[in-house]
Amino acid sequence: MNQFNSLQRVNQGLLVLATALRPIVAQAMEVVHGREWRQFASIARGSDPEVDLDAYALLKTMLDNWQSVFRVSLKPTDRTNVSLALTARNAAAHATGDLPAADAVSYLNAFQYVAKAVGAKGALGGLEALLKDQLDSLGGGATAPVVPTKADAAPVALPPATLDLGDVGSDRYKWRPWREVAPPHADVTSARFVEAEFAADLSTVARGEAHETYQDPREFFRITYLTGGLSSVLQGAIRRLSAQGGDPVIGLQTAFGGGKTHTMLALYHLASAPDARALQGMAPLLDLEGVNTLQLKTKPIVFVGTASGPNLPLHSESGRQIHTLWGYLAWRLAGWDGYEKVRAADEARTNPGSEVLVSLLRQGAPCLILLDEVVAYARQLEGVAFDAFLTFFQSLTEAAKAVPGALVVGSLPESAIEAGGVQGEAALERLTKIFGRVQSAWAAAQGNETYEIIRRRLFEPFDEEAEKAREQAVKAYLAYYKSNPGEFPAEARERAFEDAMRAAWPVHPELFRILQNDWGALPRFQRTRGVLKMMAQVVFRLWRDGSDTPMLMPGYVPLGDDKVRVNVLEPLEPQYAAVIDREVAGDLSRPAAIEARSPNLASKRAATRAATALFMATAPHGARNPGVEMARLRLGCAVPGDQPSLFGDAVRRMQESSAFLYAEGDRYWFSTQVTLNQEADNRGQALADDAIETEITAMLRAEAEVRVMGGWHRVFADGDNTIEDTHPTALVLLRPAALHAARMDSETAATGEAADILERKASGQRQFRNRLVFLAPDLTAITDLKTNVRRKLAWQSIVNDAAGALQLTPSQATDATNKLAEARAAAERALRNCWKHLLWPVTPDDPNSPDAARGFSITGVTLANRANAPLAQAAWEKARPDTVTDKLGVAILAADLKKVWPDGEGHLSVRRLRDWYAQFTYLTRLRDSVVLADAIQGLVGQIGAAYAYASAPLGPDGYPALSLDKPVSVSLDGDAVLVLRTVAEAQLDKIKPEGGATANAPTDGDVGGVEPERPMDRGTTQASTRFHATVELDAARPGPMVAQIAQALLVELARGPGSKVRIRLDIEAEDVGGFAPDVVDIVSDNARTLKIAAFGFEKD
Repeated sequence: MNQFNSLQRVNQGLLVLATALRPIVAQAMEVVHGREWRQFASIARGSDPEVDLDAYALLKTMLDNWQSVFRVSLKPTDRTNVSLALTARNAAAHATGDLPAADAVSYLNAFQYVAKAVGAKGALGGLEALLKDQLDSLGGGATAPVVPTKADAAPVALPPATLDLGDVGSDRYKWRPWREVAPPHADVTSARFVEAEFAADLSTVARGEAHETYQDPREFFRITYLTGGLSSVLQGAIRRLSAQGGDPVIGLQTAFGGGKTHTMLALYHLASAPDARALQGMAPLLDLEGVNTLQLKTKPIVFVGTASGPNLPLHSESGRQIHTLWGYLAWRLAGWDGYEKVRAADEARTNPGSEVLVSLLRQGAPCLILLDEVVAYARQLEGVAFDAFLTFFQSLTEAAKAVPGALVVGSLPESAIEAGGVQGEAALERLTKIFGRVQSAWAAAQGNETYEIIRRRLFEPFDEEAEKAREQAVKAYLAYYKSNPGEFPAEARERAFEDAMRAAWPVHPELFRILQNDWGALPRFQRTRGVLKMMAQVVFRLWRDGSDTPMLMPGYVPLGDDKVRVNVLEPLEPQYAAVIDREVAGDLSRPAAIEARSPNLASKRAATRAATALFMATAPHGARNPGVEMARLRLGCAVPGDQPSLFGDAVRRMQESSAFLYAEGDRYWFSTQVTLNQEADNRGQALADDAIETEITAMLRAEAEVRVMGGWHRVFADGDNTIEDTHPTALVLLRPAALHAARMDSETAATGEAADILERKASGQRQFRNRLVFLAPDLTAITDLKTNVRRKLAWQSIVNDAAGALQLTPSQATDATNKLAEARAAAERALRNCWKHLLWPVTPDDPNSPDAARGFSITGVTLANRANAPLAQAAWEKARPDTVTDKLGVAILAADLKKVWPDGEGHLSVRRLRDWYAQFTYLTRLRDSVVLADAIQGLVGQIGAAYAYASAPLGPDGYPALSLDKPVSVSLDGDAVLVLRTVAEAQLDKIKPEGGATANAPTDGDVGGVEPERPMDRGTTQASTRFHATVELDAARPGPMVAQIAQALLVELARGPGSKVRIRLDIEAEDVGGFAPDVVDIVSDNARTLKIAAFGFEKD
C-alpha cells in the first residue's frame, strides 16, 4: 500500500470501518427504535435512505443517537473517537489535495479505537496495516498499537529552529521553540484528551471506572503538583489517620474548578494505595509524621451528591435497601450490623444523633469519609428530609471530633450561584456554619502553584535540554522587555515576573493570568479544569501546526481552529462567535484583510496576534469591560525580536473599520455590541431589495400627500388604477422601477409606463390624456437613493431596538436618534433629486411615426431641485406655464378654437370644448376647467370678439340668452355654446330695436357721447406690409409677457389671408463665475428636447 497517499489511506480506512460498523449500528438502533430505526438515522441530504449507510451516515447516526442508543455500551472516550472519525470523513470528502500526514495518523488511530470499542475485531487487522503504512511513509517504520504509547503518539520531529535576537546589552540570545523541547503528554498530542479526563470525578474513581490518569494512584500523583495547600491537607490526613492528632474535619470551599475534588482524590489514593510511599511526593510527608504506612480498616467511604438521587436507595443487597447517608456510612463502617444501629433513623429519614455515630466511627477507625457535592444533594430534599440531612452533618462533625483516627472531608461551593436556587443557598449557609466550627484551614493553589499544576498535567517532565531552553527563553523575554521599557508594563521587568515566567514555561504567564483571573471569573468556566481543557486544545493545535514561538502566548491562541473556537465560546455569550469570525481569526476576518494590504504587518501576522490577544483578555468581561492598555496588550502578543509599535498600528487600523472593537483613551476591548455605524451597515446590507423599493414607494406616497403641491389638483403615486380620469391636470409620480435617462434615444421604462397609463384606465381606455404629467426617477440617481434608504431603514431598526435587543446606553440611543434624523433627511434629498424627469404627451410631428397610431408621443425636460422642494412643487415650477397653463390668454384660446371648430357648424358646446382640452394633446394643457371658463369669459366679453356665448344650442327661437361683445358668466357643466360672430350677428339683426342699433350694440350714450373710431380708409392711404418689434422679457417670468404679446399682437397680425408671422427668441445669459456642470447638462438636455437647433455655451 506504499503507493497510497495519506488521503487514500484514510479513505480505505473509512471503507473498512464502515463495513464493520454497518451491522453493529443497525442492531443497536433496532433494539431501541425497532424495525423503523432508519427514520432516526442521520443520512446526508439527497441520499437514499433505503441503501446501506455509508461512513458519514454511520458515524453521524452514532453521535446523534448517543444518549439514547450507544451511551450504555460505549464510554465517553469512545464518543470522542467517533467524533474524530467523522472529522476524518469530512476532511477526506472535502480535501482538494492530500491530507496532512500527521492528521492521517490521528484519523487512522481513531478508526482503530472505534473498531475496538464496538467489538469489530475483523476490522482491526486492516486498520492496523493502514496505520503502519502511514507511519512508514513518515519514516517511522513501526506499527502503532491500538492504545498508543507516548512515543507512538509523538509526531515526527522537526529540525531545531532558533531566532537571533541580536545584541541585547552585552549578550547575544537565542531561543528554541517550545515545541522542540517541551513535548506534551501523549493524550494531548494524539488528541485523545476529552473534558471528562480533566473532570476529576470522585464517584467514578471509587467505582473503579475512571480514566487511568485519575484511577491509578501512581499516575495520579505523577501528574499532581503538590501545592502548599495540598501538602498541608495530606500531612494533616496522615497525622489524623495514624491517630497522632490532626484535624478531624477538613472543609474544602472554593469556586467551581478550584481544586476541591482533586484534593479529595489525593486523599482517596493516599488512604487506599497498597504502598503510600511509592506515590510521588508522599514519602517525605510520611517521614515528617514518622509514619511508615497507613492502615485503614476499610476503604475510604465516598459520597458524591450528584451521583445519587434522593429518592433512590444508596445501596441495595439481598432485598435490603439503604436510603440515607447515615445508613450508608453505618453499613460501610460496620456492615449490616452497624446499619441495624441506625436502621430506624434510615427508614424514617431522621438524624440518628452523634452518640450512635461516635460508636460507629470507633468501630471503623481509622477511617476516611469523603463527602463531595453535598449541597447539590441537599437542594433536592424538602421539609423534614432537608432538615434531617443538614442536622446529620452537625452530628457527624461532632462525632468525628470525638474519635481519634476518624477524618471527615467535605466540599462546599463558594458562592450562592454555584449552590443553585433558594434551597441550595439555604443548605450552603447552614453547612458552611457546621463545617466552620470544627474544620481545618485549607487553601487552594496560590501564586505560581497553578502554573505548575497545569504544566504538569499537559506536558511531559522536563529533561536537561528543556531546562536549558527554559532559561534561554526567560532571559530573552526579560532582555526584550528591559530594552523596550515604555512599550510594556513595568511589572514585566520585575523579579516576580521572571519567577512567573520560569514557573509557567512553556506557557507565558500572561496567558495563565488571563485564563485564571479573567476567564476564571466566568460562572461557566472552572478555574483549574477550564484552564486545562482550553490549554489542552491550544497545545494540541499549535503542536500539530509546528508552532515556532518560545512560549505559548495569548496572541497565538488558534481561535481559527474549530475545537479551540468551540471551547473558547462555551463559557461566553453566543454573540462572541461573530466577534471571532469577523474581527479575530480566519481568512475573511478583518485582521486578515488588513494584513493583506500591509506586508509589514503580514510578515509578523501582527494584526491577527493583536486581535487574538485582545479577544482573550477582554471577551470574558462582557458588557462591563475595563479594556486593556496597549502596553499589556503587547505583553500578550509580542515575541522578542518584534517591533513593539507594530501591534499598536495594527489595533488602530482595526479600530477604523471594526464592527466590535471599542476604544477609550489607551484602553481597547471587544464587545458583542457592534459599533453603531457598523451595525447600521450590517443591517442595511441585510435588507432585501423588495424592502428598499417598498420604502421608496412609501416615501413617494408621502410626497404625493404633501400640502405644497404647486398648482396640481392631484398628485398620484399608487399606480395606474388609482389615477382618476377627470378634467383637472394631475401629476403622476412613476414607480421606482420606471427609470428614465434624458439622453436615451429609445423608449425608456418611464416613457413606456407613462404611455400605458395614458392609454388605459384599469381595464378600459383612458379618455383625458392631456391632463396627465409624469415625474420619473433617474437611471443613475436611483443607486444613490437606494443606498440612502438602506441607511435610513437600518438606523430606524437600530432606534427601534435601542431599549430591547441592542440595550443601548442613553448616549448611544441619542446618537442613534440623531443618525436616524440625518439618514431621513439624506434619503428625502436623494428621492427629490432622483425624481427629476418631467414627461408629458404631445402630438407626434411625423404622421407616419409609430407614435402617430396611438395619437401621442412622450417628451420631457429635466428639472434641478436645488432647493430640495417637495416633488410636486418642484415639478409645478418647471411645468408652468409652458407645459401646464394656469391662465389661458384669449388669443391662444382663439387659436385653439380654430383647430377644433367643426366645419360648417355655427356653434360649439363649451362642455365638449372642455373635454377636448383634456383629451387632445395638440391643445394647450390647462390646469383645470376654471382656466378655460375664465378664458372663454375674456374672449366673448371683448368688443369685436369673434365669438358669442349662448346658454344652449340653437333652438326654434334661435340661441337662447345670446350674448355678444359683453361679459358673461360661463358655465362648463350645462348646455352653453360658443357661437360664431357672424351667426350671432344674424340672429341679433333680426331683433334690432327701433333706434337702428342691435340689441347688444352700445349706443352713443353708452360710450359717453364719444364718437366711435372709424375704420381707416384704405383707399386714401398706402397699406403697411411689414411689422417688427423688439421686447425685453423678464428673465424670471417670461411666460406672462409672451402670452400678452401673443394675444395682443400675434393673433391680430395673423388675421390677414396673406399674412405670415415669424418669431425669433434670442437668449443671452452670462455667469462671471461660470455655469455649474449640472446647469450645463440640464439646459442642453432641455434645449434638445425642445428641438432648438442653434444653442451652445461658450468660454472666454
